[in-house]
Amino acid sequence: AAAAAASAFSSSASPSRTSIVKPNAVMLNAAISACEKVGRWIAALAILKDMQRSGKADGISFNAAISACEKGQRWKVSLALLETMASSRLQPTRVTFNATISAMEKGQQWQAALALLAAAPRSGHERRDTISYSSTISACEKAGEWLHALGLLAEMEESGIAANVITFNAAISACEKGGAWPVALDLLDTLRKRKLTPDGITYNAAISACQKGDEWKATLQILLHDLQQDGLRPDVIGYSVGILACFQGGQYDLMFDLFDRMWKMNLEPDYQAYGVLLHACDVMELHDKEQMLLKSVGCIAGKDPHDREILQEAALVVASMARVIRGEALHPT
Repeated sequence: AAAAAASAFSSSASPSRTSIVKPNAVMLNAAISACEKVGRWIAALAILKDMQRSGKADGISFNAAISACEKGQRWKVSLALLETMASSRLQPTRVTFNATISAMEKGQQWQAALALLAAAPRSGHERRDTISYSSTISACEKAGEWLHALGLLAEMEESGIAANVITFNAAISACEKGGAWPVALDLLDTLRKRKLTPDGITYNAAISACQKGDEWKATLQILLHDLQQDGLRPDVIGYSVGILACFQGGQYDLMFDLFDRMWKMNLEPDYQAYGVLLHACDVMELHDKEQMLLKSVGCIAGKDPHDREILQEAALVVASMARVIRGEALHPT
């Protein structure tokens, strides 16, 4: 329905001899919103341009067009529209800033996101809100700028703006990318103290942070205890990271225990998990188990023999690369 509306209004934006009713600003703004919902950012811009020519464009028009460009991964265009608003003497609102910051986040432009947040009002009806900060923190997370993410989290608290689970997830993930696993765990603890409920994204980010910090015990504590205590089930990502953490810590028996748990939960390991498990088999000379793993790797490839062969080779490459990184000689096959 949205696609049909977008197409209809996009056509009506151009003069037509057969047109009887000329669309007004409300109808055209609805058309831009329809374009935004179906990812037709070019059509949204065409309608906006026509509205500008006729003097019908307002803040709502620009907000909808910026949001359409944000969803279309066009951060430069979103930024240009914000600048056009200013030159058109239209006052950007919180919605405007949030949509543009989100576009910067999706475009991995963390510095631009910070600049936009700084430009957003600190007080009044259009003051920055949780969405403003969460999007900016997420932009910092994608760039591994965990210190900036923490600074924004502190600024939120000072400003009396409540952080939600999405905010904390972005901050924890930023710490994971920045190698700051103790801070990631502190944030997880703070989240709980604020009576917020961690979700799978929260725990996977914390698990990954511990794994990257070579903290296999902390990784398993979260994976096998904390996560399940909150009524959540570990997923493929969590288990795969847990297997990798045990591999890094030389805990090969625990690796296979996690592997068995995955199968009991009907979770299919990915090729990274198979790779490190194959390496463990090589180190411990568990040749029978190695053959079993090579056969079962086909389970994640479906029934296509070609896909199965590719995944088997990928798993072996991961195992071989792990041995190279550890400075071990490769055994001839």
